[in-house]
Amino acid sequence: MVRLRMIFACLLTLTLGACAVFTYDGTLPGRLKGQLLVIWVGEDRFVYWPTTKDPLTFTLGPALQSKLGITTIRPGLMYTDGGSIPRALRAFDGFSPWGYGPAYIMHDWIFAAHHCLIQGRPDPNEPVEYDKVRRFTFDDSAELLAEVMKTLMVDQKVRTKPEVFNAISFGVDSVVAKNLWDSADPKSCDPVTDEDRRAIEAALAKGNLRSFVAGQRSTKRPPLIVYSQPY
Repeated sequence: MVRLRMIFACLLTLTLGACAVFTYDGTLPGRLKGQLLVIWVGEDRFVYWPTTKDPLTFTLGPALQSKLGITTIRPGLMYTDGGSIPRALRAFDGFSPWGYGPAYIMHDWIFAAHHCLIQGRPDPNEPVEYDKVRRFTFDDSAELLAEVMKTLMVDQKVRTKPEVFNAISFGVDSVVAKNLWDSADPKSCDPVTDEDRRAIEAALAKGNLRSFVAGQRSTKRPPLIVYSQPY
């Protein structure tokens, strides 16, 4: 029934250019490894920091590997808050907003790099990963998120709930998400500033990069770790 409702909604939006259905049972997992580190640097500004000894890396599932001709995705430095994920879906069914953190980061990276490629502003420090993103279509970005979510569920990093998987997968392949993908707004390419990069590097060098404590009013100034998880 869930799949039928998704297909019906998809048919309604076909003419608007967004339609692919990814279901829990129809998606094969990949392999996730490395460190996910998200750092708060200012009001509504969060940085995904990949400069660790073991950066977050996803080995694609067989479907995307075959289609795109690549094996892995390793997100680069970027601002993120799950921004390419519809806000209502990020906390779907009471899950922690970062429970699906690796999926959000992978999806946000494809969007961020895609927009910078469109504007001719790729990060010169990430030539290999940007070249991989060139191969992605909008539907491929949604399929990537579906594969990472399936991997998290199979690996028991989050609860296995196919209905949640289906709802989020369909949400990121919506007309709203497609419009975001197609955006020509210059602000859609938003590289991390030298100031924020230096602040994080200085905190790491001094060994005083502290964690933000959820639910408490912090007296500490940024940068602060808001999410850190090895996979």
